[in-house]
Amino acid sequence: LRGITGFNPGQWDVQACGTLPDCLMPAGPLFNGLVYHNPVKPDEIVCDLCESWTVSPDGKTYTFRLREAQWHDETPVTAEDIKFSLDRITEPATIRVRTGVLRTFYEYQSAEVVDARTIRVPIKFASPLFLKNLASEYMKMYPKHIAQRLSPEEAQQPGKLIGSGPWKLKEFKPHIAVEYVRNPHYFKKGLPF
Repeated sequence: LRGITGFNPGQWDVQACGTLPDCLMPAGPLFNGLVYHNPVKPDEIVCDLCESWTVSPDGKTYTFRLREAQWHDETPVTAEDIKFSLDRITEPATIRVRTGVLRTFYEYQSAEVVDARTIRVPIKFASPLFLKNLASEYMKMYPKHIAQRLSPEEAQQPGKLIGSGPWKLKEFKPHIAVEYVRNPHYFKKGLPF
């Protein structure tokens, strides 16, 4: 994967960063969200790591069913990882420049893991803006078994956080290059191109 940017990547924790050129652009290809904006029809929200979702009649509980996906270390993506990610994003007293808005809708530690591939997410009030915000490119999901061991400073270092995305970080040379390799176990067949 080749590209050119005028910025040196300085942040690799997408949940915590706030900039496009020195964080989201280099780190984004490594990760997936739970949902995302359809690139062909941007006002439509579609599944990324989920394969489906349902909403309770009162509009205050979302139940997501996950795809069979793997992290870059070939560990399965589970509902525990999604719960961990939602809680990491909304953790009290942490700086979350772009993702902190999720606190408006989701109460820290309120999600319920139903089984390995199902998670129930209650929200504070019924709002279509919950999914719109959850679909932000900054709302990436992380593997609990890796991310929980990292300090905030370590999570900002290249290669410390792994994802489930279409590209894996091969090498980062500050001020020179970032090199990626195709994820051979990517769960979306035929991708990345």
